[in-house]
Amino acid sequence: MIRRLSLPSLILLLATALRLYHLDFRALWWDEGLSLFFARLNYIENARMAVILADTNPPVYRLLLGAWVGMVGSSAFTTRLFSVLPGVILVAIVHRLGRALRLSRTTSLMAMVLCAASPMLIYYSQEAKGYSLVAMAAAASVMLWIIVTPTLTLPRRKNTDRGGDRLPSPAKRGRGWGWGMAGLYTLALLLAVGSHYIAAFLIAVENLWTIALTIRHWRGNERQWLILWARMIGAQAIVALALLPFVALTFGGTSAAVRGETGGFSGLNGPAQFFGQHAIELTQGPTAGGVWAWVGAGAIIGLVVIGYWRLEIRDWKLLTWIAIPILCGFALNTYHEFFFPRFVLYTVPPIMLLAANGLHRLASPFAIRHSSFIIVSLFIVSLWTPSLLAHYNAPTDPAEDWRPVAEAMRPLMRERDAAIYVWGWMPGYLDSYLPPAPRPRYALGFFTPQSLDADMTRITAGRDRVWLLDYQIDQFDARNMAGRWLGQRAALVFDEWHGNAHIALFALKQSRTISPGQFEFEFGNGLRLTVSEMQAALAPGDALAISMVWEATRPLAERYTVFLHLQADDGTLVAGRDSEPNNGLMPIAEWEPGERHAELRGLLIPPETPPGRYWITVGMYNTLTGAVDEAGPMVVGAVEVNSGHSTP
Repeated sequence: MIRRLSLPSLILLLATALRLYHLDFRALWWDEGLSLFFARLNYIENARMAVILADTNPPVYRLLLGAWVGMVGSSAFTTRLFSVLPGVILVAIVHRLGRALRLSRTTSLMAMVLCAASPMLIYYSQEAKGYSLVAMAAAASVMLWIIVTPTLTLPRRKNTDRGGDRLPSPAKRGRGWGWGMAGLYTLALLLAVGSHYIAAFLIAVENLWTIALTIRHWRGNERQWLILWARMIGAQAIVALALLPFVALTFGGTSAAVRGETGGFSGLNGPAQFFGQHAIELTQGPTAGGVWAWVGAGAIIGLVVIGYWRLEIRDWKLLTWIAIPILCGFALNTYHEFFFPRFVLYTVPPIMLLAANGLHRLASPFAIRHSSFIIVSLFIVSLWTPSLLAHYNAPTDPAEDWRPVAEAMRPLMRERDAAIYVWGWMPGYLDSYLPPAPRPRYALGFFTPQSLDADMTRITAGRDRVWLLDYQIDQFDARNMAGRWLGQRAALVFDEWHGNAHIALFALKQSRTISPGQFEFEFGNGLRLTVSEMQAALAPGDALAISMVWEATRPLAERYTVFLHLQADDGTLVAGRDSEPNNGLMPIAEWEPGERHAELRGLLIPPETPPGRYWITVGMYNTLTGAVDEAGPMVVGAVEVNSGHSTP
């Protein structure tokens, strides 16, 4: 027994190692960020946000992921680890599945090795999406169906295959559909369809198998088949009822996305691209490309043909398990081009079972001990090494990597900060990369001109700071309604680009001051400034914000930029923020004499600022020439920078 278990255990260790290697090497991508975003939501909130964001995924994987990250944390490694686990379990199921299909032990073990090293299965076992869970649950449902369904195969003429391996004894009856098996089958279907709706194609396949066998073997077994159908329909009904509330809540948004009404997205176009891409990815993985990928795909397809042709009994189940979901996907893709090979990841196990049988048949004429495993090892090394290396070492596009964003935000984040986002993956990214910094209160930035003021007032109420998380636009882009609203009412204290990501921090209120004093100062160009004296205690990463009132005493023909600086005793500039009034949205040259304008102006205390006392100065210079106003900057207060967080 120990010897029989040692090889499967080694294969499972190999599968685990291949899935853990470089698990968090690449940055999270959009869909993974969405997984983490939805993982924080309950069932009802999942449905509500799915409609708003036109998301088409059911909730089961995301709810399970939420429970998982609640226990182990939401880093990229721990999040993807949740996909590694079903990926390894799938490899174990494949061995049991092969034996249930009456394939030889050697073929079943070779199929385990192929699944352990499959670039496609490894890729999606390292991604924070539900595909790995779907593939595992789908394989489990087929295995359970085979175990409990009567008259699966006809008796064999002999009890060994051509390679000499002993085959399982033929059985006219399955183990029976007891309540335990029915419960496991129901759970498997719920995990599969509840994580991705396309898994329903496999339910159709299993029902077709049952119909065919019922027609063939009904006579004399009526009661057994009626019980089987009752349990199968009951299991499928339970799954449907569990998902029905979510489907009802999200139907409008999901159906619109499927019809292509939520954007100009397109996927695989035409039968050649559709079936060609499925052949490449299902056999070689999504990172494969070039001539060698086609060679590898052709080799595996050839092995599948040989493996099917050399089956002891020409069982059609494995072929229909592969063909029907792909053909259904093609029909759906002709309606709207959004179908991808990852949607039918659960067809990889039958592909590998048939390929393993083909390899075993090719190896059986050789008298070398363990020749089958020598051949399968050479096959993997020669055909899959390029795909695996491409997968493990492919760098993330720097423009799409949000790890630098989190590094910039982490020392600046405060407990009561709000953050406005417009793409669901943004909070997901930051939930993974931002800790141990405090989590901001996220608010979706979908506004209309009519709702903008009320929504922004609600988001900012009772808060001192708010972040804007943007993609490919900055805070004052004409399309950024929240940024324009904040620009007129708050102080921009920080903004940076990191690739396509742009982040901005606004201070909403004047910093607390212990001084009741006030300054009034007139610059050489005729601008008069009234400002409260600022005596504040802040920490590195805090925002300093001061309320200012400007008055034009005479017409101004030129534009002027105002600067707020923080200086050390020796005059060294520690921090500063320069802009025309109201964050550059109110040019001084447009003001009329006697016109007064209030603004909140601020800057950020750099995280690396050493403790000490620093002076706050306000001045201005000609925007075009850079000439500093002749009246010079004025000191309006001081900041005591300490090593801890300031008192709010």
